[in-house]
Amino acid sequence: MTVVVTKMGAMLSLGATRGHQVKMDVPKVWNGEDGGMTPTELFAAAVGGCSQFFLTKYLLAKGIDPKGTVVEVDYEMDERQTRITTMTFKIRFGESVPEEMKKGAGRAASRCILHTTLENSPALTTSW
Repeated sequence: MTVVVTKMGAMLSLGATRGHQVKMDVPKVWNGEDGGMTPTELFAAAVGGCSQFFLTKYLLAKGIDPKGTVVEVDYEMDERQTRITTMTFKIRFGESVPEEMKKGAGRAASRCILHTTLENSPALTTSW
């Protein structure tokens, strides 16, 4: 699988895959135009979206409507702003999710591909 990221403006980039596109930019104080999420924000959103997908699959398989369920991702950076040091996932379940199903749905959310990738770092290489 490949995602292509193309520079479009001062700091604006466009990520593309499978016919979909997403803009990434930085705030004006960082010489951007604030035309999209920063790559770090998009990363946190991607992990949250992955978690949402897995818990939604779990709830639907149990015959439960996941409508209104929200995954909130809080993250903290190191003091030099060079890496994310902590990520906290808060799940707020919709009204139709019974209390006894929340623990299983939470476990399903933590088994998303990105969550497990972060727990078991992939090999990273850069070429040019």
